[in-house]
This record gives sequence, structure tokens and C-alpha cells, in this order.
Amino acid sequence: MSQRKRQARILGYRCLACKLDAPWGPTLYGCPSCGRALQIELDLPALKKTVGAETFRRSRLPGHWRFIPLLPVETPPPSLSRKNAPASPLASVGSTPLYRSRTLERKLRHGPVYIKDEGRNPSDSVKDRSTSLVAARALEEGAQVVIGAGSGNAAVSLACMGASVELPTVLVVPADTPVSRLAKLSTFGAHTFLVDGSDEACIDLSAKIGRKLGWYVHDSGKNPICREGFKTLAYEIALDLKFDIPDMVLVAVGNGAVLSGLGKGFDELRQLGLTDRVPKLIGVQPSGASALAQAFRNGGPVARVSVDTQAQSLRIPEPRDGLAAIKALQKSGGLCLEVLDEELLEAVVALGRLEGVFAELAGAAALAGLEKLVRERRLRRDRTVVLVVGGYGMDDLTADHTEWPRMPAIAPTVEAFEEALARYPRIGPRGHTGAATHH
Repeated sequence: MSQRKRQARILGYRCLACKLDAPWGPTLYGCPSCGRALQIELDLPALKKTVGAETFRRSRLPGHWRFIPLLPVETPPPSLSRKNAPASPLASVGSTPLYRSRTLERKLRHGPVYIKDEGRNPSDSVKDRSTSLVAARALEEGAQVVIGAGSGNAAVSLACMGASVELPTVLVVPADTPVSRLAKLSTFGAHTFLVDGSDEACIDLSAKIGRKLGWYVHDSGKNPICREGFKTLAYEIALDLKFDIPDMVLVAVGNGAVLSGLGKGFDELRQLGLTDRVPKLIGVQPSGASALAQAFRNGGPVARVSVDTQAQSLRIPEPRDGLAAIKALQKSGGLCLEVLDEELLEAVVALGRLEGVFAELAGAAALAGLEKLVRERRLRRDRTVVLVVGGYGMDDLTADHTEWPRMPAIAPTVEAFEEALARYPRIGPRGHTGAATHH
């Protein structure tokens, strides 16, 4: 597709609040009139004539770049232009596995249940979908530096994507950011500045710095490119299921951008004629950080709340993409749930033991939400459900995982081993698990 045709498929920006339309061009960080969130509008009637399911199936581009006809970048990034693509982490984003979980189906007496494991992305989280587009767009606009902020996965992801395309990355993060994440930022070569302030204060500061110094800004609540990256999650789920859309998709909600991206993606597939409906979107938040859930329940605007949760990625007092997230829930006929931290911990353990998926606390929120719906009998048992596990669990090892068993040391003898083995009745002293016995 020529550059002129690529530009023609994008109509421009539209404000989600005041409905102002702005022409397509360099990234706008909020509505020029009211300052609220913008959305990128595609010429879907025109695209419907040229884009179909086979467009994506036959694409030779890796990962979520196969959806480039529907993405706001003019050309594939340089790392995709080599014969043996993918040639970098940026090129490897997406195409994460979708498992059907027979064990969860049996446990919950519900089915079918699928798990979309976003922890398999290059930096271990779903945030790679947005930061990869941010890096690509920054390069197109000639940016010399990209700046981001926060203590969660987004900062790590931006550092990873910046390193993969040699784009200098500056990160402004709270001083209490977990050491595991700071180590990742350092490894990726990000220029990291610790600030005595919250995630929100750091994000606001990064935006001010970016505007003053002319750097490209990653702010998923203000930069509409981020939502475009997250919408590829919807495209991929549909492609994985051969466009047989699930009844429900559950996902954790922090600042709301993943949820709003899912909503935009599924709605675009419907408008393109690739599906005839959209799934109900179910947002899941910890009860100690439930601004979106409260707003959805009360029917009012998203308001600031105090936060108290162990789920680092979900400690958001006021979701920056809350308006778009609420609209996505309403348009899909979905809802937003609150779960306890204890339920998140139990879901982490269940995913690990039943499916071999090591999720962070935020990533396990989708399962905790499904268990709540089943427990409260708010869901028909034959509904097809997709759980989005947004991130790998290694960064949460410092949390108080009370469900994790203590592992006492034993003497280096067979007798001591057999004595300790008695504590595991599922194995038993003579391997009564159905396994073969070796003589």
C-alpha cells in the first residue's frame, strides 16, 4: 500500500467528549478544544472494500503488525523490513498464545474458557502492543527521544521498545518503584529519573517535559496511538477463534487503555463486516483501586479514589483513559467488577497450578472476575469466555503471596526426602499419580 493510500485510510482525530474533529497529522495529546481524550478515526467504509480476514491470515508481517492496514503508522518500522523478520523485540509483539483451559472449565463447571497469555510479549506484558506503536510513530515523526513514566509495566515496555529501535528513552518513575522493575529499566538502557511522587505525578511531569523539550510522549491516557496498539488484542482474539466472537472478554483495568482498545478493536471488526457482533467487555479492578467500577456502577464521571492494593499495575486513583473505557463498557453491554486482593492472589495460584501460566496480580484479575461471576450466578455456564492475562508474574514476587507454601530445607538423604514427601498426598510415597515406576 502506498503512503498516500495509507494516509487516506485515516480520517483524523475525534474528541470522545465534545466530538471535535481534527485533521490527521502529528500526534495530538488531547483535544485542542476541551483537553479530553482523542480517538483516531479510520475510513472503515473504504477499508471494508479492501480489508478482509484473508488480509490478516496471508500477511507476511510478524505479530500484530499483520494488522498494519488498520494501524496509524504509514510504513512498517525498519526492523520489519528485513527478509528474516521479526528482527527485533518491536517486530515480535503480538501473536501471543490463546489456550483453551479444560481444567478451569472443569473447576468452574463453565465453558468454553480461553486464556490469552499476554505475558509472552517481549517485555512480558500487554503494554508492548501500545509502546511498539508509540516507538514506530515517534520514528515516523522524527522524534529524537521518547519519554514515559510510571512504576508499572508500561515503563518497562517503553524502555524495551526504545532499545530495540535505538530510540533514546527517558522515564520518570516514583522513587518507590519495585527494584525488579528498576533493574529492567537499567538493563534496557533507559535514562531513568526517580521522583518523590505518585505514578500520576510522574506521568503529568513527563508530559510537561515532553512538550517543553519537543520529545515524543507516551501517555496512554492522552496519546491516542496507545489505544490503537491495544485494539490489536481484539483483532488477534477474533483471528485466533476464526472470527467466532466470544460472548465475553474479561480484562484487568488500571488506567483503562487496554479496555478501551479492546472495545475499539471489536467495534472496528464489526464495522468492517468481519463479525456480526461484539463481545461483552468485563473490566476487573481491585476493590482498593476501583475508580472505574464505582463510576460505572453510579452512572457518573470517573472520580479520584484512594488506592490500597498489592497489584502494582492497578494502583490508579483516577484512570487517565476512563472516559473511553466507560464508553467501551457501555457500548458492549458489559460491566466492571471489583475483587479483593485475596481473590487476586488465589487466581494467581490457580492459573499457575491449573494452567502453568505465571501471572502477575493484575494479570490474574480476569480469572478472579470470572470466578466472581460464576459464584454469584451472573453468567450462563455455556457462554464462551476469554480471559486476558496481561502480564508475567516475576515482578510481583515481592508481594505478600500468602498462598505460596513455605519450602523447608531437608537433609541430603533419601530418608529425609521420603519423610518430607508425605506432606504431598497427591504424589504419595510411591508415586501414586499414575506415573510409571522405574526399577
